[in-house]
Amino acid sequence: MMRKGEKIESKSMASSSGHTKEPITGITLRTAIIRSSPSPYTMVLEPLPPGTIVDVLDLVYDYYKIQFGDKVGYIYTENLSIVQDEISERDVTGESGSISRSLKGVT
Repeated sequence: MMRKGEKIESKSMASSSGHTKEPITGITLRTAIIRSSPSPYTMVLEPLPPGTIVDVLDLVYDYYKIQFGDKVGYIYTENLSIVQDEISERDVTGESGSISRSLKGVT
């Protein structure tokens, strides 16, 4: 798991060699709320069901900054797991049973 304050490179960030990094992928572990800022007191943008795949852009305090479709917001770290390897077939079901994908290397 990532440490507080540790930066995550997104697809828009380039490495020192000039190559663009691939996005970090996350999966919601339970119903997760996308918020407008990294705080439980900020506006709710959208709830996401368990098993939803998102792009993780950064770690800010106890929240991951994520992108989901055209929305960018923050999800509490305990509600999201970082996927180290690529996501393959859609065959693992979340708690809701509505979204499914097979994962390798879930942390």
